[in-house]
Amino acid sequence: MKREAPRRGELVGVVEARMPCGTPLERLTAAVSLADELNELGDELMGHFVATAREAGFSWSEIGSKLGVSKQAAQKRFMAPAGGAGPFERFSPRARGVLDAAQQEALQLRHGYLGTEHLLLGLLAVSDGPAAEILDRLDVSAVAVRGGVERIVGAGSDPVVPPLALSRRTKKVLELSLREAKALAHSHIGTEHLLLALVREGEGVAAQILTELGLSAARVRQEVSDQLGEVSIPDGLGRSRGRRRRLPFGRRSG
Repeated sequence: MKREAPRRGELVGVVEARMPCGTPLERLTAAVSLADELNELGDELMGHFVATAREAGFSWSEIGSKLGVSKQAAQKRFMAPAGGAGPFERFSPRARGVLDAAQQEALQLRHGYLGTEHLLLGLLAVSDGPAAEILDRLDVSAVAVRGGVERIVGAGSDPVVPPLALSRRTKKVLELSLREAKALAHSHIGTEHLLLALVREGEGVAAQILTELGLSAARVRQEVSDQLGEVSIPDGLGRSRGRRRRLPFGRRSG
């Protein structure tokens, strides 16, 4: 029997169940959140079947044709970054290592997409990076994060092969990492900028896991500030809440 996609009435029921005593505005906020979740799920669904098509031997031209876009557009949307080329050329070697490690984490979990949760695991995997040192000081372990991922998302049932789709939230995190680097007047994107971007995005699985582990965005930002020897870290609005001094010699970034 053909399974139908959720209908509007069912989704209305989900929002009302989440906010049983909510005001109309509170329910509107919940509806926006649910719509974001559905959009991300749609990205993940398409990424899964793009990966399946690639595994079956179909070309990017054939896949692009079915998506109604060019071969290049399909590759740009669904290929995970590799080698630091193109928009990732400003990523430090460690930051590129995070992306590689994140993809491996996704493959091990049999996820057909690269999500914020995989980025967080990737940050921990690059153990000599500033972000991993910060997370270690905050008592965030790979075991705890992986447990959170398996509880919230679960593992896939079928093996997947690269390239993996970037989830919408992951794309946002990568965009925000550049903004974080620019706000600190850094010429490269390091693991610390990826960590700041994860907490700034604030709604992905990674942010949810960090919150469950008792870490607020402000706490993470303060730790990054201490790591970099900065007086302050911008609050995500493009402005600093205090004067910053330059990165002192001996402090490691990346």
